[in-house]
Amino acid sequence: MSDVDLPALAERERAKARDEWKAPMKEIDAALVACTFGRFHIKLLSTAFVGFMAGILASSTTAYLLPSAECDLKMDLLQKGLLNAMPYVGMLISSVVAGFLTDAFGRKIFLGVGFIGLFIFQLIGGSSQTFEVLATAKFFEGLLYATAFSACVSLTAEFSYSSIRDRMLLCQSSFIAVSHVIIAAMSWGILTNDWKYSFFGGKFVLNTWNFYLYLMSLWALAAFIMYVFWLPESPKYLVTQKKYDQAREILISIYKENTGKPADTYPFYNIWKDKNKHSIDEAPERKAEMTIRHQIVEGLYNVKPMFQKPLGVYLAMTCCSNFIIMAIQKVATKLTSTASSSVASASFRTSSPPF
Repeated sequence: MSDVDLPALAERERAKARDEWKAPMKEIDAALVACTFGRFHIKLLSTAFVGFMAGILASSTTAYLLPSAECDLKMDLLQKGLLNAMPYVGMLISSVVAGFLTDAFGRKIFLGVGFIGLFIFQLIGGSSQTFEVLATAKFFEGLLYATAFSACVSLTAEFSYSSIRDRMLLCQSSFIAVSHVIIAAMSWGILTNDWKYSFFGGKFVLNTWNFYLYLMSLWALAAFIMYVFWLPESPKYLVTQKKYDQAREILISIYKENTGKPADTYPFYNIWKDKNKHSIDEAPERKAEMTIRHQIVEGLYNVKPMFQKPLGVYLAMTCCSNFIIMAIQKVATKLTSTASSSVASASFRTSSPPF
């Protein structure tokens, strides 16, 4: 009996499985090339811009509303720091599991849940009358946006064929800078007003910063509507779930929208036509069980290098430098405010007539 090289045999089987998985991915890329770049991709980028605006508002609005909200909510220095940190704490927690969740359950479901949840918690934050409610709302805003952000980037990449994917993602990344400029302009236009309305005998008071959060929450609502009702699910995700018919219909609709030609002229009109008849998913329940059981641990394992050399040293240096910069800025602001108050007080005493 000849010896059997079991490790080599296992490696060949794994390589075969990888090749079988890559084949449909290559077919999708070829099918997207046939769809060309067109109106669908402009719609995709427009939706991504609204989504980026909604997400960046989760972390950036705190800095704009603090000058007026700190008096209304009677916040001290520690509370203001915590309020700024809460969205990032939520993002940190969510980012560990966001990737495998979107791969396991699809992009659109997390885009929908993320943005509608972001809208709801921005409304709660806008209605807050205490620091605790506002801080809790900010935490969940960060938690939900980090989940939606992973799906947002994946969806844009998976609807772009390889030759334009880098430009699509570069354009999408530029939305972060553009969003900050627009948010600053909107904040200046809204927070310079003096709005105050009282309800229920003064128990529920809405100030300018409350209306500011209300108005900014409309971006999240718009992102929810556009992603859920305007864009389809990723065909790459559908193929991994062996939903070939749905993936084919989505590719055909993209081709028709981009080219304006009838569906029967699409070169990949019959792609995966008989795939469902011959594909057998072995032990799907076991596959789902393995996903839930191991992917969370894998996500945590992928974060581990951040706290080891050399990344751990870089992380510590970045955190310390940011802390020192923020501390210096706060001390300088405090000294300037104290000096201005002293000058104003001295001027008042000098100008006051003696009794």
